Amino acid sequence: MLFRMRKLREKKKMTQSNVADAMGVTLRQYQRYEHGEQALSIEGWIFLADLYDVSLDYLVGRSDDPTRYGASAPEKEGPALEHSGL
Repeated sequence: MLFRMRKLREKKKMTQSNVADAMGVTLRQYQRYEHGEQALSIEGWIFLADLYDVSLDYLVGRSDDPTRYGASAPEKEGPALEHSGL
């Protein structure tokens, strides 16, 4: 997932400083996130997924599909967690 943070930042042609400014953190703080020295909050992950216009699952390595799902995505049949036991 840290690899994807860097690759997506580079793909958007953003510097670490650009992303740090957008997140409202210091450059050093962002560097700690990108290097895995400090955990990023869920709000931080969501912010980055929105910034890079990718799904949260893609950003954290749970999917290889960067497509974001939102209001325009086709609805699945039935509740997603109906039979999951959750």
